[in-house]
Amino acid sequence: MVASSQALLRHFGFCRWGPTPWVQLAGSLKLRTGNPVSWTTVRLVTTVTLEPAGRCRWDEPVRITVRGLAPGQPVTLRASLRDEKGALFRAHARYCADAAGLLDLERAPALGGSFTGLEPMGLFWAMEPEKPLLRLVKRDVQTPFAVELEVLDNHEPRVGRLLGRVVHERDFLAPGVRREPVRAGRVRATLFLPPEPGPFPGIVDILGAGGGLLEYRASLLAGKGFAVMALAYYNYEDLPKGLENLHLEYFEEAVNYLLNHPQVKGPGVGLLGISKGGELCLSMASFLKGISAAVIINGSVAYVGGNLHYKGSGPFPGIIDIFGIGGGLLEYRASLLAGHGFATLALAYYDFDDLPKKFDMIHLEYFEEALCYMLQHSQIKGTRIGLLGISLGADICLSMASFLKNISATVSINGSGFSGHRVIHYKDSNIPPLGHDLRRVKVAFSGLLDIVDIRNDIIGGCENPCMIPIEKAQGPILFIVGQDDHNWRSELYAQIASERLQAHGKEKPQIISYPGTGHYIEPPYFPMCPASLHKLLDKPVMWGGEPRAHSKAQVDAWKEILTFFTKHLGPSPKL
Repeated sequence: MVASSQALLRHFGFCRWGPTPWVQLAGSLKLRTGNPVSWTTVRLVTTVTLEPAGRCRWDEPVRITVRGLAPGQPVTLRASLRDEKGALFRAHARYCADAAGLLDLERAPALGGSFTGLEPMGLFWAMEPEKPLLRLVKRDVQTPFAVELEVLDNHEPRVGRLLGRVVHERDFLAPGVRREPVRAGRVRATLFLPPEPGPFPGIVDILGAGGGLLEYRASLLAGKGFAVMALAYYNYEDLPKGLENLHLEYFEEAVNYLLNHPQVKGPGVGLLGISKGGELCLSMASFLKGISAAVIINGSVAYVGGNLHYKGSGPFPGIIDIFGIGGGLLEYRASLLAGHGFATLALAYYDFDDLPKKFDMIHLEYFEEALCYMLQHSQIKGTRIGLLGISLGADICLSMASFLKNISATVSINGSGFSGHRVIHYKDSNIPPLGHDLRRVKVAFSGLLDIVDIRNDIIGGCENPCMIPIEKAQGPILFIVGQDDHNWRSELYAQIASERLQAHGKEKPQIISYPGTGHYIEPPYFPMCPASLHKLLDKPVMWGGEPRAHSKAQVDAWKEILTFFTKHLGPSPKL
């Protein structure tokens, strides 16, 4: 793509023809005529060239060169685009032409601006929003992003005339890629199919907690030879509006749809998820069949922010867990037990809801009712259960074992053996949330919230009950993490996941960790999103990352993802 600036230069009076003793060109070059009355014709043509020419994919690099400059001429290059909502994103950098008047961004380092150094794609990945707290997202993959590139004389902030301009279109659909909306049963998605004759390796692509249906990553992957389903899971059409309760059956339905599609090559599909989508992909790999491989980008290994349900687990051996004289309802021990495969009832018995505020006498009928509830529950295995109690709770358990039927075992921790008067609540087979403590929120100097440390401590390490049982996964897992992720400590979570897998006799997973990289790891050349409104907190938070390192990580991570899927799903016809 070549854009000539001749007309622009003539319009602004930068190119002149006529009887003049001096002609001032861009930069410091001056030409003196030999005779004041002679005619000197100086014709300056500045061209901006892009390779490859014409429209290209967003994840492809482009070579930018500027010709027709004066030797050593200082110029400023600007790049800008507007998203579908009209939000402006832009970047700029200062350069100097070489001795031949050529500026090649693959050889010339930026001297300042939005970035410095040799960064051929810096004008793309360094773009920042005009209004703060906005993230560049492609909402309609059927239209390209139009990036306007401008060359201006001199260095900012003292820029001169416009020397050249070109509009570069970067799209998300390779020629021939097919886009098929999916409305099958409950599944709300878009399927992208490569142009070549199939079948193709299949991938389910799930994004984070923003909700809706975003297709840009799936469409780019389809251009690499994969059949990719961009899957919505909340806040889209008739799907749930919130994240409070998600059901793996929905995601199972999506996997089955993909596996049964005539253009998808089995026997399994791959998963790709970022942030909340990474959590869901881990859950899918842990519980569902037909998963060949999974890539997790900055995902938590503990389920956060709601409940995840699946019909396929259980039944489990049952336990009633009873605490001491403090009253109320304590669940932490029962939740730990649930992580070890027990259906555990944490039973309150006073100073909770409509229970007695004080507990002066033992009424075994109440505990018998709890016992019967457990025995009749569909997720409880067998006809007997165990009891666990501490202090006064131990005494209550001993009383239950003494007077009630269907007790198979009792554990007493520091019980007295005498008649006691007090007891936690039953937990179903659902995966419990890890939870958070808003008192851990930090406020940065900029006024943004830093939420990296608000999640509760992972008590129990890799055996914490809130942790997804990834050891059940049938295929390998790739963890991609940003070391500067400020949404949560992704690198730590990945290490804990590795420990859990190895503790259960599984191979150590592959973990790719990127220094200086934040939370939103996108396909190549997307500008880093340093901060934005948190969907759940409804407050501006920082996501972490340093622009240069983050950009390089995105390029490398994209290559690693493609390599990983190709290895474990099989090569596509294109690759």
